[in-house]
Amino acid sequence: MDFALAPQHFAGKAPCLAMRSARHGPSPRALRGEAERRLPRTPTRVARTWGGTKFPKRATTETTMLRALVLAAAAAALTVPALAADPGAEAASAYTLDTSASTASVKVGDPGKLVLVIKPRAPTWHVHPQAPLKIRFEAPAALKLEKPDLGRKDVVDPKAAEPRFETAFVAASAGPQQARAVVDFFICSDAACVKQARTVAIPVDVK
Repeated sequence: MDFALAPQHFAGKAPCLAMRSARHGPSPRALRGEAERRLPRTPTRVARTWGGTKFPKRATTETTMLRALVLAAAAAALTVPALAADPGAEAASAYTLDTSASTASVKVGDPGKLVLVIKPRAPTWHVHPQAPLKIRFEAPAALKLEKPDLGRKDVVDPKAAEPRFETAFVAASAGPQQARAVVDFFICSDAACVKQARTVAIPVDVK
């Protein structure tokens, strides 16, 4: 007779089972038992309980991913308040640069002036009275500036909460002109002082 499995597979079995196997092949129950014996055994002991759920001693891929997601969510929760409290972003919106008092229209040969006022928006922010402060007015050749570079000593009113800077010019030729003010100063609150470097355009129409 021909056997589908090795002879030792049937060692110790009853003759009728051996004969049945020889005639019809191994029974489904025998095949299932053989497959179960060949499978690697997985530890089932519980090592610890986390959040009410029992995990096996060896962490599965799903468990590792879950823990990574929990840690990432916790890190994100800690990062959001830090970003919201960024003093640099808050300082950049804590003031305006106002040039509306500048001469907007002038005739050729007539004098005019360029004006810049730093206006804090909130009472908790102010221009630091001792920190470095520089204003540079720039203009095309059609506008002859009297004094382009200004500092703290050139502020119109040293005690004002809104520092104002002015420089005179004479219009040399007709046409639309574009001057600008380059500003470098510190805006401060009770918690931080943040350096600001801004440039603002000042249009002048010379007729």
